Amino acid sequence: MALVYGQLESLKKIRETLDRKGISRFNSIGQLNKFIKNNEKEKEDLFCKIEQAFELELDALQAEAFKRKKN
Repeated sequence: MALVYGQLESLKKIRETLDRKGISRFNSIGQLNKFIKNNEKEKEDLFCKIEQAFELELDALQAEAFKRKKN
C-alpha cells in the first residue's frame, strides 16, 4: 500500500510542478514519457515550422517592397 501511495504522491508532485509552470499539455505519465523520448524531434519540427513562417513572411515583405519601389 505504501508503494502505491508513494507513486501517486510522485505523480501529484509532477502535476503540481507542471501546473505551476503553466504546462498543461500532458494528461498522463505516458504522454510525458513520450514527450521525453521525442523531444529532439519536436524541437526540429518546431524549428522547421518557424523557418517556413519566416520564409513566407520574408517573401511577402520582399514582394511588397518591390511593388512599392515600382510605384
